[in-house]
Formats: sequence, C-alpha cells, structure tokens
Amino acid sequence: MRYCQFLLEEQATWEQVQWLREQDQAQGLARFAWLHLAGHAFADQHTGRLGGFSLWDGDIRLDQLRDLNPLPKLVTFSACSSLYSFVYEGDEHVGLPMTCLVAGANSVVGSAWPITDRAAHEFTIEFYRYYLEGVSPAWAVTLAQRKMIGSKAEISTWASFTCLGMP
Repeated sequence: MRYCQFLLEEQATWEQVQWLREQDQAQGLARFAWLHLAGHAFADQHTGRLGGFSLWDGDIRLDQLRDLNPLPKLVTFSACSSLYSFVYEGDEHVGLPMTCLVAGANSVVGSAWPITDRAAHEFTIEFYRYYLEGVSPAWAVTLAQRKMIGSKAEISTWASFTCLGMP
C-alpha cells in the first residue's frame, strides 16, 4: 500500500485528484492508507447538498467526492467546520463526513467548528504521530487531545477535533 502522495498548492487540482484515482482502476484512492485534505471546507446550511471542499482550481462538491469511491479507510480534514452535517427529518445527515463514509471511508477526522491554521497544524502533527504508531483514528484523536491538554494548549486548538465512523 502506498502511504503518501502530496498535492501542494497549485498541484492540488481536481484533475490531479482524478489522475491519482485512475492510476489504479481497481482500488482507486483506497490504495492509500489515508486521505488528508487541508484547506477550506464549506457547508450548505439550507439543504446540505451543496457543501464541499476547495482545491486550488475549484471546489469538490459532495457528489464528486462520493464518486471518488472507494476512498481510503481514513479521511482527515484540516479545515474549519469540516464535520458539519445538515440533518434532514429522520436523522439523515448530509455533509462531508457522511459522504466520505458512503464512499468507503471507515473513519473521518475533522473539526466541528472554525479553527486556525496553526491549531489544525499542531493537532494534525500529534494525531498522525499516534496514528502511525498503530492506534485507531478515534484513539489517536483522544491521545492528541490529551497531549495538547497536558502542554496547556488553548482549548480552541484541540477541542473541535472529532472522529466519526468506526473507532
């Protein structure tokens, strides 16, 4: 399994994401251990369906993200309010987290409210340190939060991060 492919700044385009997916038709992006998106998430607070994530050259809408299936088992967002879901009657959630789970992710890690780039960076370093040691995504979130609490980090730098899906 390949662990890393960086798409930075102007490389982070829809065309590049599709190219990565097409390199292995059978597994698509699921051949990676995880997908980490750092940038800007946006939500549709009226229907939920027009939410998505911004890339260098435009936005990935929820239906486009879903069509990238199968996604890696872990999807991580370093983005403000990336765990926002619009909830329909009957508790049907629509947003980035549910879209990723439907598209094959087992776990989605992100922020429940707006965060600074620095806070996302600090949390992400700790999260992946634990995750790469072999703990589950949910436990890695917990350990990263505990580490930041122990270092007297501001609550705004760690409290918004959550793991949804399988622990």
